[in-house]
Amino acid sequence: MNLGGKMKIDELTKNYIESFIYLERYVNQRSYSRFCNDSEVSGCYTPKKGINSFFLLSVAPEKTLTNNFNYKNSLFEIFFVHPDFPIKGAKKSNITAFPTASTRTVLIRDFNNQPFFVKLNLPKRISRFSRGLTSSSVDHSLKVALEVLEICKKNSEFGCLYEPTGVCHGGYGCLFREFNASPKYLNRFLIPMFSLYSYDLKNPSDELLIKQLSEKNGLSVEEILRWILEKIVSFWFKSFLEKGLLLEMHGQNTLLEIDNSFNLKRVIVRDFTSTRIDKNIRNENRLDINYRKKIIGKNSFFSRKKELSLVYDFLISHHFLSPLINVCSSKYNIDTGKLEEFVRNIFRKHLSGKNSLFPKCCYGYTDEFFINERPRLKVFLKKPLLR
Repeated sequence: MNLGGKMKIDELTKNYIESFIYLERYVNQRSYSRFCNDSEVSGCYTPKKGINSFFLLSVAPEKTLTNNFNYKNSLFEIFFVHPDFPIKGAKKSNITAFPTASTRTVLIRDFNNQPFFVKLNLPKRISRFSRGLTSSSVDHSLKVALEVLEICKKNSEFGCLYEPTGVCHGGYGCLFREFNASPKYLNRFLIPMFSLYSYDLKNPSDELLIKQLSEKNGLSVEEILRWILEKIVSFWFKSFLEKGLLLEMHGQNTLLEIDNSFNLKRVIVRDFTSTRIDKNIRNENRLDINYRKKIIGKNSFFSRKKELSLVYDFLISHHFLSPLINVCSSKYNIDTGKLEEFVRNIFRKHLSGKNSLFPKCCYGYTDEFFINERPRLKVFLKKPLLR
């Protein structure tokens, strides 16, 4: 399937990589804020309007950081540079990159005979923030990835896109991320969560992917929704209560894994650079705090309650779970209130005895973008949304 085609769910198991790229770029219509489609990146490199692929630049790195010494291929010893933000000494490589939804993360189809994501330094504003990637963020992300993988190894319904290594140059970072979810299984396929309830930009009259999936596996749309909602909230709480990790599990950072018979298998999480660290939970669970940044109460932007609300209420519930529920409920005649109460019950079950951790209201970012300045919060709901 080429990138001008249609997205039928059958294509996912037949032409997986091409279909995945198509979903990332064109089945990704969201409106969680007025900034979500803003970008200072040159149009030719943006997912929806840009060219199909482009060559990366490269330069020799100054330092390598790794979680896994099995990755010794020379490709992991190259500092890749986005062509929209070249750095001194970088030259055009022969590595072809395909844009993904996040713009600064690209997919390399043949990276040592397998597909791999590369997250690049791109300090231009995308949505609210400049997307620079520092060496300290690479270090942070690799440490979180290792801990998330430990969780997934013990829970068959959770998985992650593991980040084994990264390289640094001049304070900038370049991060390598696996394409196939860990722990590894054969004949598994990923769907970005936002694609389940987004229309196809090139074929807006097509049925939503979640309905196509329902027709394939025999589950109702509501049953699929309940499965996804339960897994996402449970995954988030397990990471928080066991490891003190506040994963940003919104629609871009989470994926649905299915098998070649379209059965629901796992919820997959990716992208760990923004993960906050709760030192109180880690102390309670006798875990080290071997992190240098994003430690709540030490060098994070906000108080513990506000950070928890920002991640769960705003980035997860407001940006993702609530739109997922509302779009599917209105389109397929599902009771919105029952689904919302279903999520609240899962939340309360996991938070039992620790209700005081969250504020009574919901916090989110103020209605502005933040470049080289501390972000600001506002109360966007006086009562909890999905808790």
